[in-house]
Amino acid sequence: MKCKKIQELIPDYIDGNLNDETKSHIDLHMAECVECNKAFEQVSLVWSKLEEIPQEEPGPAVRNRFYSMLGEYSHRLNNAPVRLSWIEQLSGWLEKWWFRRPVFQLGITMIVLVTGIFIGQSMDSIFQTNGKVAQLQEEVREIRQMVTLS
Repeated sequence: MKCKKIQELIPDYIDGNLNDETKSHIDLHMAECVECNKAFEQVSLVWSKLEEIPQEEPGPAVRNRFYSMLGEYSHRLNNAPVRLSWIEQLSGWLEKWWFRRPVFQLGITMIVLVTGIFIGQSMDSIFQTNGKVAQLQEEVREIRQMVTLS
């Protein structure tokens, strides 16, 4: 391993978070490398100084405020109205009717089918009418050409 990688692993080495193979690799490297030994000593010194710092404990007032805020938050969370998006509302409404009423499903399907057939027939007649109008326009154009030529 290179020195940079070894120096990155020193905190884990001190804390004991490395596997045996990596530890032995670091031990072998530090036996030869003066720079990594200095880095190890510096990190060890910092860690030992950090252990000397007394741990602060929160006072009873902080604990009381924390639990009151936590209680207020959970109260708001439990009593908050649930707002669903319009898609979720529509999905819920359809679910109430769709899966429990097969007769209703069949009725809706038949209505959609008949409506589609009706729209298709009316569109067909409209297109046939437009075809006739287009045919008449073509005939008028041809008559104009004949009149112009004669």
